This record gives sequence, structure tokens and C-alpha cells, in this order.
Amino acid sequence: MGFVSSAICAALAIVISVSPTANRNHSTYNLTSATNSALAQCQGQNAVDRSDHRYPILQSAVDAYRAQYQKTDGFSAISLHVSLSSTGPTFDVASGSTSFQQGKPICPDTLFQIGSITKSFTAVLILRLEAAGLLSIHDTLGQWLPQYPAWSTITIEQLLHMTAPLIEDYDVSKDFQEAFAANIHRTFTEADLVGYVYPGRRGSTAPWKYINTNYILAALIITKATGLSYAEALKTMLFDPLQLHQTYYQPQVPPVQVLDAMASGYAEQSLCESIAKVMPPCAQWPLDDLLGRDMRTVNRSVDSAAGGIVASLPDVARWVRALFSDRLLPPRQRAELFSLVSQASGKPIAATSPADPHGYSLGIGQNWLQLTRDPLWAYQGETFGYEVLWARRAEDKAVVVIAQNSATADNNLAAFYETVLRILEPQSLAPPATVPLQANPSNNP
Repeated sequence: MGFVSSAICAALAIVISVSPTANRNHSTYNLTSATNSALAQCQGQNAVDRSDHRYPILQSAVDAYRAQYQKTDGFSAISLHVSLSSTGPTFDVASGSTSFQQGKPICPDTLFQIGSITKSFTAVLILRLEAAGLLSIHDTLGQWLPQYPAWSTITIEQLLHMTAPLIEDYDVSKDFQEAFAANIHRTFTEADLVGYVYPGRRGSTAPWKYINTNYILAALIITKATGLSYAEALKTMLFDPLQLHQTYYQPQVPPVQVLDAMASGYAEQSLCESIAKVMPPCAQWPLDDLLGRDMRTVNRSVDSAAGGIVASLPDVARWVRALFSDRLLPPRQRAELFSLVSQASGKPIAATSPADPHGYSLGIGQNWLQLTRDPLWAYQGETFGYEVLWARRAEDKAVVVIAQNSATADNNLAAFYETVLRILEPQSLAPPATVPLQANPSNNP
């Protein structure tokens, strides 16, 4: 979900310079030998011909990113998957290992918690139910969830667009954080999660505000409309039909076969940095008790429909391709899926622009990318231990997915996407000197 920040991949107009010898720590080992070992252990999983001139350049960039940011961001590995088209080729490049303790090489089938990328799955479920005539996104919570009368006039569309007039979010509730920190294996129901913030404080709200609780409410509506749990709806309506065999969600600690395929996950930064944007020392948050622990075995119910899915990077790319295809939704619902509102005003916009650079549709983000001077569809999901970003230019067939197994308060993955784009499509980019640094207005809970 973006447990802590749920960043939507803004601030993409950043150019990074990576040094292959910078910031190595005790867990960094010889990159060349590590890469060769990983290639041997992942044999048969990488579809690209390594004679492609871009492969060694991408590998050098990934290795350099790890060398520069591993110590400050606290990850043991970074992984990159590039799908140039639906028929290939693909690049799978990684640096590091699945864990600081006896980790294995990162392979294409390594699983990561994908955080708020889950929201697009939730939105598509809602839209498929609308297409089947079971609901309308203009229905209110009063129609579907009368147990929350204080929110009765909020529409499903407002929930998915993040324009609902809610102020507080469950994942920054002190009571929730204390319960989660006390037992990371605890199962939370969707009603439990909503209960941490309902009915919430009254007061003026921003026209657009990133609230994970919105998508937990959407999961309750999905269950009410179908009689299926959120996990059952995902499996029967999306995972199985799309053959996403490396994608998993159940509201429990993942089973052994999933855990064995997952990279470990680490959080090293105090939440006063990632949420309050204050450098320590500052007041401790309950989740700070979990800093430094391996978060791989977290019960996925803590993120649920806002960020609970675990997946491989190739499966994320397959999902993104499905989103932009015509096989998921009829035309009306597909138009609704990509309908944008401005993150500044909360009002509908046709597309992002230099004047209004950050937009949000139903579980998907769009940002104006100054580097290419055109809109970029993208999403960065974050949990308490993982970050995964996907990006697809509006008129491009290539899908890029990047992951690291740590949670941070920076935009390093977004910046690294630009590095990848410079390698893949140098002819379409503006010169580095013309690209200004932009802030990330959506990097909040």
C-alpha cells in the first residue's frame, strides 16, 4: 500500500549520477562475481539475448545504483525488468541478493510486496462489477456500507479517485501501529482496519488526499456485491484469467512456497522522516520498533486491498500490459479507469501538463515527465520493507518495473527510471541540462 508513503512516482524529472565505487557497506560483495553467479542460478529465466548492447549498460547502471544507495536506503538488492513489447524482448537485470543473511540471487521470479500497485487491481474489480451491472461507481457508501453513516454520501468514484472528504488514514493511526508492531503476523479484517479511523475527525479536507482507507472500503463493497472475499475476487476474476501465476494475495502470513520465493524486506528510516518529513531526533512512531527487522513474513491483511499483493516483476509488467489493453474492461469502464483528476485541485483533467503535472485516475497515476516532455503513466508502491515502481509512457509499448527490498523516504527509484529510459530510448529525451528538479507533492500517507 504504501504503508508509509504510498508514493505515486512523481518527481520523475531528476537526473542521477551513479558511482560504481560509492557507499559500499558490509553486505556489498564483488559485483562481477555476484552477477555471474546470479546468471548461473537464474538460468533459463531471462528471455533477452545478452549480446544486446543495452544489456551490459543496464547491468552497469543497476550495479552502480546499488553501490550508491544500498547503505543509505538499507536494501540488499535492486531488480529491474524491462518489457519492450508484448512479444518481447525483455531485460531482467539485478544486483545484490534476496537477503543480508545468506541471501540467494535475485531472479525474474523473485517475489516482492508490490504495495499500492494493488490499488489498480482493486479499481479494476470495481469496474468489472459495474460492467456486469452489479454496481455503479456513482453509488454511495450509504447504499453499500450503511454501517458507516458518517460517510454515507461518499461515492465509490470518490474513494478510487482519492477525492473523498476523509482526513485520517488507518495506517498512521497510533492504535493500528501499536497492534501491528506488537504482532506482525496478526490477521486484520477490512472492518478492523476501517475501525481504526471511523468516523474520523471533522474539518476541512484537501481536494485530493491519498488515503489508503478508501481502498479498504472498496474491498468491503466488492465482497458485498459478489459474496466473495477480496482474495477470492482477485483470484477468480483477475489472477487466474490473466495467468498471473507469480502473483499472490491472501489475508494471512504467506505460505512457505511464497515466502521461499520472496526477497526479504527492510525498513531503516524512522517514520518521522518518511511521514512527518522531520529528521531525527523526533517523537518515535510505534512502527519504529520494527526498524531493521525482516518484514517478509508480515501478514498481508495489514495492507489488504490498498497494498497487500505479492508478485514478481514480470507479472507486474503483464498486469500493466493488461491495464492498457482492451481485454480487461469494456470501453466505458476503460475510460473510467483512466479518467484523471488533478492532485492539486481534485478536478478532472484530460492529461497532465507542465502547469498541472500530477494526476490520479482510478488506482493509477499519471505525471508530466519533463525529461520527455510528455505524460507518463506510473505508480510506485511501498510497504514497510519494499518499494516497487512501474512506468509506461503514454505512446510507448515499453513497460519498466523496478524494485528494491527496502522502504525509504526518497525518490531514488523514480530517478533511476530516468536512467533506464536514457539507456533504452536516448533519441527521445531532452538533454540533461534542461531537466529541472521537481518536488513530489504526493509523497504522503
